[in-house]
Amino acid sequence: MELRVNEPGLFIEELVFQIRPELVKRYVELEYEIMAKELAGLDGFCGWQIWVSETNPGRVTSLYFWKDHASYRNLDQEWLSGKKDEITRAFGAENMTFVRAGHETDQRYQMRSLA
Repeated sequence: MELRVNEPGLFIEELVFQIRPELVKRYVELEYEIMAKELAGLDGFCGWQIWVSETNPGRVTSLYFWKDHASYRNLDQEWLSGKKDEITRAFGAENMTFVRAGHETDQRYQMRSLA
């Protein structure tokens, strides 16, 4: 088996939230409508996945896929801040807690394929 690295590799932004368990479905809908759907039109954005924990009720992990790290870094921070505020207003800050941004701390993800 050979490990083949995609060049340039996709950069994966990882965001983890704790959501009130009974509101997870609504949070996922809002994140899609307010954030992921609009990112779809941006250059360098490749897709979005959301994972809901089966063992930790309310734990939600969002993965945003970018063509490369530069595409992620070139995202308009003012626009992004506005979108985060919009989600918080629509969902309610009391219903969610930010846990971590793995891509900013100790974890860097890059897509690789096995050949």
